[in-house]
Amino acid sequence: MWKLGSIILAPMLALMLVVTPVSASHCPDYNSDHVISVLDMAKVMRRTGTFQGGPPNDLGLRYSAWYDVNHSGTIDSEDVLLVASLFGQRCPLR
Repeated sequence: MWKLGSIILAPMLALMLVVTPVSASHCPDYNSDHVISVLDMAKVMRRTGTFQGGPPNDLGLRYSAWYDVNHSGTIDSEDVLLVASLFGQRCPLR
């Protein structure tokens, strides 16, 4: 089982280590500290499971395009992984 878990997690960790430039027009900095951090990932994670026109999630939060990082109409693990891939990067001032 450990080997299977390693095989599954390795590509996800590699994705998180990819350095992606952050532009002023799209920087998932939801706590306005100009650095993408765990707090920003947590904000997106709280909206996971919501979609355009859908009901609130288990936390009572509705969909907001602000947290839909990949603009798919659904806030899911892909959005969280995109924010995670930018972890530690500074956002340009607007």
